[in-house]
Amino acid sequence: MTAIGKTDSVAEVLQHLKEEIRKQRSLVGSIPGSTAPFNLEQVHATSRVNPHLPIAWPRWPAGIVPKLVALAQKVTRRLLRWYINPIVEQQNAFNAAVTRALEALTAQLQQTVQWQTETESRLTQLQATWEDRLAQFQATWEAHLAEQGQAAEITSLRLQRLERARQEARATVPASGMEAPLEVPPIDYFHLGLKHRGPSYLQEQQKIYLNYFRGCQNVLDIGCGRGEFVGLLRENGIGARGIDLDADAVAHAKEEGLPVEQAEALAYLTGLPDQSLDGVFMAQVVEHLTPPDLLHLLNLCCRKMKPGVYLVVETINPTCLWALANWYLVDPSHVRPVHPETLRFLLEGAGFWKVQLRFLTLVPPQDRLQPFPLDAGLSEAEQERLQRLNRNIERVNTVLFGYQDYAAIAQCPPEDLTDVS
Repeated sequence: MTAIGKTDSVAEVLQHLKEEIRKQRSLVGSIPGSTAPFNLEQVHATSRVNPHLPIAWPRWPAGIVPKLVALAQKVTRRLLRWYINPIVEQQNAFNAAVTRALEALTAQLQQTVQWQTETESRLTQLQATWEDRLAQFQATWEAHLAEQGQAAEITSLRLQRLERARQEARATVPASGMEAPLEVPPIDYFHLGLKHRGPSYLQEQQKIYLNYFRGCQNVLDIGCGRGEFVGLLRENGIGARGIDLDADAVAHAKEEGLPVEQAEALAYLTGLPDQSLDGVFMAQVVEHLTPPDLLHLLNLCCRKMKPGVYLVVETINPTCLWALANWYLVDPSHVRPVHPETLRFLLEGAGFWKVQLRFLTLVPPQDRLQPFPLDAGLSEAEQERLQRLNRNIERVNTVLFGYQDYAAIAQCPPEDLTDVS
């Protein structure tokens, strides 16, 4: 079998199978139809020859001559019965044989038509099955090609980073002339982020935050990564820029034409004028900070933001054990998870108000515990036990398989709180 090397080949295979199925349908269509060229009821009605039909019965014809003719016919037929009966019996035997042959042919035609119908149904099912399987294969193959392209991009960035490290190492060669040993490259967090939080996933998930920054022209995305949210804001007419520590992520964002720079958040915010930002966004950042650094960061944000604007902080939800096991522990740079109520408390302590918690990304239903269906045939006591068991399952789902992320949305208070009702 020829190996499929391009996405176009999948469409060719699908087209080839469709043509084969059409050929099979044309063969089935050449079988004679279900309508027989004769009427069996009429054959049965006329197959028996009767030589003894009455003459001039039930009424004799009027007139003497017609009556004499009818009487002569009756006498003549009786006299010729010895000659006519063998011929009639032979004709009846022939008619019976023909009738049986026609019945057998009709039954065979009905079986053929039934076979044709069943074959067409099987071919239709086969076509649908193969179309579904080939469509799934095509989607898988396209995803594989996309991953290969993404992997090639990651490899290129890693090679560039290794080359920069090699050049830096050569620049620091000691005076003795001995080449300094090259340091082991750090963990590739850019690759890790692409693997678990791809661009399409982030842009779709982060659309819910757009309304908090409508009309803003100076929004800062702290820990912007590859710049997906910065790009999303700018696509919607919102002025935005971003900062991140990862050099590869910043380089990727700059290649996309986004205003992103490599900077440390505390130092960057310290250098900004007070009340200069009209919005701050942080996604999956606070779990990377120690409690003192987190509190320092929130206080700086409150100082640098204009009154009444929003700060949005998204992070992993530690009240969902599924999220802790599958997402928090994946990243070795995480310091500690931040409980929703702890983050609310820290935001209020930093000077923010009207803090709201918004829980996001429920664990998929197929990964949650499934409740037991209530059967109408069960007794009242059995239904009560099942309902109690289902309530317990829901409690377990809330702890183990609840919302994987949450966002704390906080507002800088207005300058004059007395004007607020």
